[in-house]
Amino acid sequence: MFQYLAPRYDLWNRLASFYLDEYWRRAAVSFIPPGSRVLDLCTGTGELILKMLPRLGAKGQAIGLDFASNMLTIAAHKTPPRAPASQGFVAYLLGDAATLPFPCDTFDCVTNGFAMRNMLPFADGVLSEMWRVLRPGGTVLILDICRPQSALLARLYRWHLHWVLPLQARLLYRRGQPFRYLEDSILEFPQPTEFLTRLAWHGFTDTAFTPLSGGIAGNFTGLKGPRQQL
Repeated sequence: MFQYLAPRYDLWNRLASFYLDEYWRRAAVSFIPPGSRVLDLCTGTGELILKMLPRLGAKGQAIGLDFASNMLTIAAHKTPPRAPASQGFVAYLLGDAATLPFPCDTFDCVTNGFAMRNMLPFADGVLSEMWRVLRPGGTVLILDICRPQSALLARLYRWHLHWVLPLQARLLYRRGQPFRYLEDSILEFPQPTEFLTRLAWHGFTDTAFTPLSGGIAGNFTGLKGPRQQL
């Protein structure tokens, strides 16, 4: 599905979020310390990496990993050539978020934008791998779509998911089925308090949720602490 969506994926995100996705990503990268070595899981077309590059600076490093090669091709084409005076190392890698090809304690920060809800059936394996490749005290950052707490906003939100998104999908892709899947994944994503508990269970400390745009989206953050004893 994501291979098929790749060519117009960025345009779709802009239309579906009324350009709020740009603000959400900028808010997310503010949690990343400058000069960090970052792994961006499910990087897609590289939008989160593009937002973090100015913050990382010349000493920073960013690796984007995704299992959809079409997405990675677009990400590589969009990433500007390296300018040593202002931009650090950037690379894209085809891979599986549940089986990361990196040693333990490799990265200062591991990020994931708008994809954790797609991995809910095996999220425990992904979170375990995120913990493993982070250095002790490193930052985990997960940006995703959530459900607003306001009753009025929640009703408008569900109407948007149920009617507007499929219409936009048909206009861009001539089919609406993939975005029925999107609606289901959003509605199935755990409430913030529940997901924070899940992060803590996997060994992340100082966990927090920062809502964005009335809770339509939000940033989950934490630090790598000791592994929970099973």
